[in-house]
Amino acid sequence: MNVNSKILISILLVSSVWLTACESDQRLQQSRLDDSARFGRSIDISVFTAVVGAYQETSGASEGAAYIYQRRDDTWSIQARIESPTPGDEEFGNAVAISGATTAVGAPMDHQPGALRSGSVYLFQRDSDNDWNHSQILRSPLPHQAWEAFGISVSLDGNILVVGALDRDQGGAIDAGAAFVYERSGGFFNLLDTLSAPLPAISDKFGSKVEVIGNTIAVSAVRRDSGNAEDTGTVFIYERALGGSFSLSQTVVAKDAAEDDIFGTGIALFENNNGSRRLVVGAESVDIGVNSNTGAAYVFDAPVAGLFAQTAKLIATDGASNDIFGTDVAIWNNTILVGASGVDGAEFGSGAGYVYQFNAGSWTEEDKLTLSATDPNAFMGSAVDIWGAQHVLLGATGEEVGPLLTDTGAVQAFRRGSNGDWVASHALSAAGPFMFDRYGKTLAESGNHLIISGTERADIYRLDLDAYSLAQTLNMQGNSEIVSATIDSAFDSTTAAVFGKRPGNAAAIGYIEVFTLQNGIWVQEQLFDPDLVSTAFPTESANGGVIALENDTLVIGARRWNGGDGRVFIYQRSGGVWSQEKMFTSSQADGNFDMNYGNSIKLDGDWLAIAEVPSSGTPGSPRNGNVFIYERINGDFIEQQVLSDAVPSPFDHYGQEIALHDDLLAVYSQMANIVYVYRRENGIYSQVWSHSVIAGGLALTDDRLAIGVPGASVDGQIDVGEVLIFERQPDDTYLAGESYQAPDTRMNLGLGSTIIMNDTRMFVSSTSATVGRRVYVFNF
Repeated sequence: MNVNSKILISILLVSSVWLTACESDQRLQQSRLDDSARFGRSIDISVFTAVVGAYQETSGASEGAAYIYQRRDDTWSIQARIESPTPGDEEFGNAVAISGATTAVGAPMDHQPGALRSGSVYLFQRDSDNDWNHSQILRSPLPHQAWEAFGISVSLDGNILVVGALDRDQGGAIDAGAAFVYERSGGFFNLLDTLSAPLPAISDKFGSKVEVIGNTIAVSAVRRDSGNAEDTGTVFIYERALGGSFSLSQTVVAKDAAEDDIFGTGIALFENNNGSRRLVVGAESVDIGVNSNTGAAYVFDAPVAGLFAQTAKLIATDGASNDIFGTDVAIWNNTILVGASGVDGAEFGSGAGYVYQFNAGSWTEEDKLTLSATDPNAFMGSAVDIWGAQHVLLGATGEEVGPLLTDTGAVQAFRRGSNGDWVASHALSAAGPFMFDRYGKTLAESGNHLIISGTERADIYRLDLDAYSLAQTLNMQGNSEIVSATIDSAFDSTTAAVFGKRPGNAAAIGYIEVFTLQNGIWVQEQLFDPDLVSTAFPTESANGGVIALENDTLVIGARRWNGGDGRVFIYQRSGGVWSQEKMFTSSQADGNFDMNYGNSIKLDGDWLAIAEVPSSGTPGSPRNGNVFIYERINGDFIEQQVLSDAVPSPFDHYGQEIALHDDLLAVYSQMANIVYVYRRENGIYSQVWSHSVIAGGLALTDDRLAIGVPGASVDGQIDVGEVLIFERQPDDTYLAGESYQAPDTRMNLGLGSTIIMNDTRMFVSSTSATVGRRVYVFNF
């Protein structure tokens, strides 16, 4: 952990991204889950930014990736995904480090000319747009050695970077290991020192872990022998003279060092403002009594300009065999975090993190961080980090997100609550962007669940304590495309539905896949093909579909049915089986074509709104937009009213966007650029308010109207987008309130294309294909 004047500078630089009023509390991007990716293998935090490695990502090819997350208050949001400039099976992300605007990523299996698996370290720099750009690649000093694992560990503090190569041969000793110190000058890192153990021995594994803070470097050699005991492990301390090189100042071993302890599996350094330092060393294979491989963590303290002395040995109060307590360690002042990835939870290897607090001259186990629903063999605690004694990230490389994937990995965020207790906050997982996936084209939220669809999959999130965590992905049927998705939590079930299209020989065949939540897993309830294929235009019928779901009613809008006539289908569930109950056609089309009936649909209780937005039609016939209002009476939806623009005109696109909530209806007339609000009284909707705006998405609650403006300019940048909030007044008019913007404003972001809203949160999509589509969560 880095504690010096650079922290204040980092806080000012990084937090400024998040301090504009009415910015989002969380950003979500398309899930990016791979089998055996092992997301969470490595973690490092710098103030409000964290980097997470997924070293085997890309379908088992071990290409790897690293993910940047930004924290606002207690919520971590995906900011970027970074990968090797020349991807290969190099385990990019096996180790990560971040300091300020610089990130280092180790790829220890990268090939070098003449040196198979020699390894590399990649440097990335954050620019003013918060994009991370590759700036430099580092390789071991010549001659490279095959399988030396350069980049197996990395540590970065300001302008000093340390890289471990645990299998580099040194002094004729095979796999003795080495570490390399680089210093940045003129924007580039240059080799400053090469470090190795005195009298290197075979398989010392020097460089297993490295840590740097200020003028102190710690390097572990987990297989270094001590006396007659093999593989006890050793940590070497290096100090830097003013402006000079780093030289060995001390060799640190545990007072009770024993064979096979592998002391140094995790190391962490902390420097206080007065210059005193603290070192924590994990030894995951220490035996405690009759329990083998229980693990321990050792604390060493050093006064200003003094040597480190062991002051404590930490063990879990509930330690058991094979806990491997000390897998990784982290420290912040008087708080120590120890990962124990082998701890039993539901089954072996669920993992845990232990928090220790220094009080009255001794260390006390303050809390054990676990999750009640952690997957068996999640190995939570494989990597750990802490910032400010308040925020903790625990890597769980074996966590499986969704039932169909293995070892995708996740990172669990914990925080210290207002009462001082540690609580589980939410989970981080691998995410996009996929530039052309149209992620966020449909959104739906119900209860504690949120569904976001792209073309390849629909992501289902659960609301945890502070934010949304990815719960499961619903992938498209083979050779198909997801068009729309929705979700509903009724009193007796939680249901999600996906509408997709499967290209056939001559027709795009629409399908509906319905899922229900059972014991925490979304399970397919039914897959069926609604009758969307018309005789006249079979290839168009499943295009552009939308769906709405509430309790046991599913509404399907197929605006391109019969080449654009449009149809709306009502399905009802009975005994877990969905069956078509009714099909609607436009009461206004009168034989006209391209009326696009079913362009949008909204269902709220017993009221259904269906928009018809013509795109062509017979000249001279009515071609204006309409919104049809239906009421469910005795189980059957009956048309009650047809709304249109005050002065209808051909292609006015009235109904391009609609929102329905309780007795309120909002309609956007695109050509007039007017949003109308109607209120239902005695079964009839009457206009109560209107507003001129070039709008995108619409959303309503009892008290608020949200209007997306994807084309809005912000700070001179065009098409950034924003959401305008209007507060409902006692007379049913609306008063302009706050404007909501993305924290990562940039040209062509297009925030506001789709919106949903409840009383406490708003969810907003952006349309940008240049930077990747995102969904932003705003808390009111």
